Amino acid sequence: MPPEIGQLESLWALSLEYNNITQLPSEFRQLKNLTYLWLYDNNLTTVPQEIFELESLVILVLWNNQISSLPPEIRQLVNLDGLNLIGNKLSDLPSELHQLTNLLSLHLGENQFTEIPDVILSHPSLCYISMHSNNIDHLSTDILKMEKLGTIETDTLLADPLYCEIKLFDNPIDELPLHINDYKWNSPAILEYLRDKAQREDHQRRMTLATGGTGFGLLIATLLGLLWRSRRMGRKSKRKNDGL
Repeated sequence: MPPEIGQLESLWALSLEYNNITQLPSEFRQLKNLTYLWLYDNNLTTVPQEIFELESLVILVLWNNQISSLPPEIRQLVNLDGLNLIGNKLSDLPSELHQLTNLLSLHLGENQFTEIPDVILSHPSLCYISMHSNNIDHLSTDILKMEKLGTIETDTLLADPLYCEIKLFDNPIDELPLHINDYKWNSPAILEYLRDKAQREDHQRRMTLATGGTGFGLLIATLLGLLWRSRRMGRKSKRKNDGL
């Protein structure tokens, strides 16, 4: 990237995806009015320091890079509303993220997290969190402290309502914290996931018993289970389309 980029001082949106970028020129820090920055599908291994001097940033998209850690300087992006880090190599977050009190949405799917970081559980403004396709195998009872879940916030950026939720699909979670059913944001989505999981496992077990538990029988049971799930999803879709 040429250093002349720093001369575009009035620039407010910049899209640099699919460019094999590994670093930014020091002149990049001169883009003080930059509000939206897309740097996804590049080869960044860390968040360039130049970005942390762009205090006007509201949206920062860094998905599909090779970023393994988020520097504490992230606290300098005080106006950040949305941060997308899907498809990187993150396994933890800095406590300084807590200082981003305007942050509403955080996308962390397809990383290497084994648990939900404490800074997320106690964050004062986060409303929408996506942590799908990680390695999270349990939920801490501290998730009950996330009082915004199940509520609706107004996204000032889009002037649209934003349903506050945390997405955890495609993680090896086997059970939920004790007494979660008693909590006020008891999520229908969570309960539906667990009911579906229990029904699938029960159906698989019944098919295995019916076919004798042989290798061929297990294959048949698996195929029948997939067919059952497909039909069930079809019924769900029909109910949705019928307005039920």
